[in-house]
Amino acid sequence: MIKTYLNKLKELSLSDIFNIPVAIQECYKCGEPEPAYTRYKHVPICGNCYEELEICGYCERRQLNITDGICEPCRTNSAVIEGCDYKPQTIFHRIQPNRLGKPPLVTDSGHYLSGQSERKRWYEHYGVEIECDHHFDGGEIVWTGNRIASLINLIGKGMTSKEKLLYTKRDGTALIEIVSHPFSWNYFTRYGKEIFRVLFDKLKENNLYAHWARDCGFHVHVSRRAISPINIYKLALFLYREENYQFNLDVSQRSEGRLEQWASLDQPASKRTLIRACRNYEIATYEIDRYTALNLQNRNTIEFRIFRGTLNFNTFRKNLEFVRSLVKWVDVTSISTIDKDGGLSSYLEFLQRNYNDYENLCYFLSKPETDRKPYANFPVIMERWNREHSSSGLQLVFNSDKRELEPCV
Repeated sequence: MIKTYLNKLKELSLSDIFNIPVAIQECYKCGEPEPAYTRYKHVPICGNCYEELEICGYCERRQLNITDGICEPCRTNSAVIEGCDYKPQTIFHRIQPNRLGKPPLVTDSGHYLSGQSERKRWYEHYGVEIECDHHFDGGEIVWTGNRIASLINLIGKGMTSKEKLLYTKRDGTALIEIVSHPFSWNYFTRYGKEIFRVLFDKLKENNLYAHWARDCGFHVHVSRRAISPINIYKLALFLYREENYQFNLDVSQRSEGRLEQWASLDQPASKRTLIRACRNYEIATYEIDRYTALNLQNRNTIEFRIFRGTLNFNTFRKNLEFVRSLVKWVDVTSISTIDKDGGLSSYLEFLQRNYNDYENLCYFLSKPETDRKPYANFPVIMERWNREHSSSGLQLVFNSDKRELEPCV
């Protein structure tokens, strides 16, 4: 039998062997029996019809199913929920002074060269980790898996559809954790605010929670190399001073038990060790617990861990403004000022001078609530907000996922 088959092959030319007639499926779009130029999930499209397909505004490919400029693969399968240890290549988002009228700069570099020696100088970037989960009383989450990860991926593409701000991970204490790539403050104020507002709206529409979940936190990272070691020490000193305990607890909006568990306000080491850890992350890795108010174990960032989780946009901004205001305040404040009485009065005076840069934080600190006293009075902010938002009929509550102010028209 082998000889028979070999003889048959011997008699056939290569064209006889390979040119076998193939049944041609009809083109999905025009219905004609044309050879398939490409296939979408086994659906054939001929060459002429392919050129007529709409191009997706995100992946920039011609696709079959496009609605509102977004194709079906981008909506449902453009991202996955990554593992807890997932760390992609860092992508920095910022706006340079000479690009204010242009799209944001998206780059893999967090520094620039300065001076005749072309020394590296590091931009001040921020990053966030947003944990969210079921409501503590339960509740059904509509979309999960690749669909919710893909939605978050699309939102993170921002105003230009070319940005790459957000990705999604699994988390040990929450259902999902949404992580941002680093962004400058200018990027946040010009582009990022709208991204995070849309993100929070869609997460809540999907019945996700953070403040009213069982155990969600919100962490803020700041570029370590953009802050001098002495200023990092000042930040730690302010957070760990006993005189500031109640203030930092109130700003965190956590319970004392949760704060102690995940972001303790107790000084984690001796003064000498803490100073050394502010200079070198490896010392922090071996000498200091990471579950403290200021985690110093990361090579490239310092991490503020104190905040309770939130999907309230005003609370989110309050938290970010607290971190940035502290970073700016320690830059103009001496260690002796913090050593004297904890530095809280000096910090509040700094906010009084710069209230326009930290509106949500100043409103929070001047608004009395049942569980805390006001720390300062910012009459311009209070008057402005009451005037701008009085017609909305919605009273802002910071300790809720949903009681936020609508954006001004």
